[in-house]
Amino acid sequence: MKNCRLVSDLHLFSKRSQGERHQSAIERAAAEADAFVLAGDNFDFHWSTLGPVDESAAQAERWLERLASRSPNCRFHVLLGNHDSHPALMRRLESLQSRLPNFEWQPYFVRIGSSVFLH
Repeated sequence: MKNCRLVSDLHLFSKRSQGERHQSAIERAAAEADAFVLAGDNFDFHWSTLGPVDESAAQAERWLERLASRSPNCRFHVLLGNHDSHPALMRRLESLQSRLPNFEWQPYFVRIGSSVFLH
């Protein structure tokens, strides 16, 4: 792998999130990377402003699918943190992993070559 990018703790869907402000930078970084690690708490189910957990999980799935689809040459690795580790999201991550060839998720860590990524 030539280059890898990482982002964590965006806390999307919470009032305190600044994640949307950085959306275009995230998309540019993904377009230039071989691998992109989303290292946990990128979504916030504890403080979501979207209402029911299922709605937050659906929005998270759409966000991830859009990001991965826009950069098909980048391999996306999703880790979970304490704010986005929820069964509703995990089911959707399984679905994304089966549909998108450049997408995978792990609950605890990702290993890419000799590097290990944790939340």
